[in-house]
Amino acid sequence: MQNQSSFLCSIPTVILEHIAHHTTLLDPFGPPAIIIPLLLTCKHINSALSFKTCSHLYARIFRSKFDYRAATRRFGLRATFSPNLAKQLKKYCKTLKFIRRGDIFSESLTKHLWIAFFMMSENDGRNYVQLKRAGLPQLVDRFVRERLWDDREHSNGWPAESTLNSLALWLLFFTTTPETLEAESPEERRALMELVRPYVITAPRYPSFHAPDNHFDFPLDEATLGHEFPYTYVTPHGFYPLYRQPEALVEHYKHYNMKLDIAAPPITIAAKQIYFTRSEMTPYEIPPDFPVDRQAANRQAEEAGHRIYPTPTQYDFREFNFHRGVKPVDLGNWDWRSELNEEDGQMEDDGVWRKGLKSKSSNWDNDWQRWTYCYNPWAVSNLKGVVYTYGTLQGLWTGRMLIPDINQYATLITAAQFPANFSPQNPNLTTMPLYMRLREHHCISPEFSVLPGGDHDGFDDGIRNGWFPKVNIHEANGIVRIEDTVHDFTSKYETYVEGEGSGEPKEECREREGGGGKGEEADD
Repeated sequence: MQNQSSFLCSIPTVILEHIAHHTTLLDPFGPPAIIIPLLLTCKHINSALSFKTCSHLYARIFRSKFDYRAATRRFGLRATFSPNLAKQLKKYCKTLKFIRRGDIFSESLTKHLWIAFFMMSENDGRNYVQLKRAGLPQLVDRFVRERLWDDREHSNGWPAESTLNSLALWLLFFTTTPETLEAESPEERRALMELVRPYVITAPRYPSFHAPDNHFDFPLDEATLGHEFPYTYVTPHGFYPLYRQPEALVEHYKHYNMKLDIAAPPITIAAKQIYFTRSEMTPYEIPPDFPVDRQAANRQAEEAGHRIYPTPTQYDFREFNFHRGVKPVDLGNWDWRSELNEEDGQMEDDGVWRKGLKSKSSNWDNDWQRWTYCYNPWAVSNLKGVVYTYGTLQGLWTGRMLIPDINQYATLITAAQFPANFSPQNPNLTTMPLYMRLREHHCISPEFSVLPGGDHDGFDDGIRNGWFPKVNIHEANGIVRIEDTVHDFTSKYETYVEGEGSGEPKEECREREGGGGKGEEADD
């Protein structure tokens, strides 16, 4: 009997592609397994719709299932060419399948957590939904609770500062929601805080920066590269400040089928976010002996006849209990793009980074540039994008200050071995609400910026004085004049005002001879 061709074989390929794509829309979550029966219909259809010959179909499927606009902003239009999106679809589907298995002991765990981290940094709403349905929140929660302190014997008992641990903590922070916080029992909350607490408080061992913060001006002098770093202290944790070889930090991946060099994000930042989101679930007890409000505090100072060191008031504690210093990440929603007006939608689609974008992933664009270009403080890449958005430090800052018992803390940071008696009581931490009202000031060409302070020996740029030399500062009417009494020079800065172009110079702020930072922003 002669084989009969399926009537589907007579359908033009372009129509078959539409059928395949719309079939995947019936189940937008997870891998597009729903089209497998269609691919198995016959050899003709399988060939016409194969991954190899029909990459534009799989690129369409990718765009309907995952977020892609961040890739355009960060890599350019090349990232969204059909072959690249098709390969990304295959990579993401493999990671979702891996996450669904929930194997926290797999040798491939780091690789797949990297991909999940990329997805969350590019999330506008869809990536998170896919990862959540695959079980990422449960996977990283299990890993942190069961494996975060693994292999401590290789680091004198201290929790490891590894890429795997960093990615797990960042993903735990990304997937922390108000609902998950409420679902945790007090015991689970305290256990998690204790697991991350070494990263939070042991600054000599776990840095928060890719480069030591004693420097203001970058790139660093190449003379410091090698075996003669300008170390100040030798500690049981190594030299301090921590200068790290870029080769030991950088990792190489292919993302959207393009080479990507990236360093693991600092583990301490994620640990602090996790710690404080849980800590803030327990409100402050309001000290009854504190002044009721700021007016009462000022009256006490007047009655005392001398200046009293400022402390929080009862009102400050109530205000702090009402607000959260650390807020869970805004994870967006699946159809966010359709909710925008035409103008906002066009700005999201043109692939240009700018302030005011509505996409949730744009909140991480500055961080992405730091992760990919700031791990080497001896070099500045021409490809580096914007690492800081003007106005970020403008406004009222709210946070918590941890004040450890000084003797217990000194014992902790000078201990070569992780202390066996490490606990919530050792070192004991007092927490206080802290408020700062910040303003940004920018030196705009043709003005000259202030030289950094310090000894100008290539090591210390004056961190103990906010990186300034000895100065007198005068602010009035949106202008800040900084008198450098060391070099007998006065610099003029303008106070940043949102929407008025202040702090956005058309040309680079000039430097004076003798080095020093660009002076494009100064923080009060």
